[in-house]
Amino acid sequence: MRLEKAIVESNRALSTGCMLMAMRCSRIARSVRPGQFVHILVPDLESAVLRRPVSVFSARGQRIWI
Repeated sequence: MRLEKAIVESNRALSTGCMLMAMRCSRIARSVRPGQFVHILVPDLESAVLRRPVSVFSARGQRIWI
């Protein structure tokens, strides 16, 4: 497992209950492929929010969309 900080650039609703989040993360974006999973961990909330696996929708350049 590789850890990398990501910056959320956008988070928008596509339809009811369906969101698309774009994140900038330079190292992971080069190696991840659609259909793979990334684990999301929210800093400073580790004790309240469990790490969640989320499927990758797209990855280009330094960005991934989940």
